[in-house]
Amino acid sequence: MSSVLEVVGGNLIMDTDCDLNLVGDSTTVLSGGNIVADDVHLGDDGTMLMTAKLQQSGGALYANRELIIGPNGSNLGLYTMTGGEMTTGHFAIGNRAPGRMEQSGGTVEASQQVSLGV
Repeated sequence: MSSVLEVVGGNLIMDTDCDLNLVGDSTTVLSGGNIVADDVHLGDDGTMLMTAKLQQSGGALYANRELIIGPNGSNLGLYTMTGGEMTTGHFAIGNRAPGRMEQSGGTVEASQQVSLGV
């Protein structure tokens, strides 16, 4: 079973202490507009080998505290960025689970820390 979230304009804003958890066989496409959350976890808490994908070609992704690709479990988190911007405090790839980021465009800004393979 797969799910898709596509943001092409406007704002998707999660209130304080609300996280965006992308799990299982899911795809989030950000081509315009903004996604705002306290935490973004890509590939979170999976028990089966599936891939949670975030594909960004435009717009802005704001993770106020942290963006973690591969935070827990056995799911793979895959973030492909060809444009737009991503801003966060702590940015981690492969934090207790497999994570991968492919960037060919756009801007990534981490204000506190960047961690690889924690």
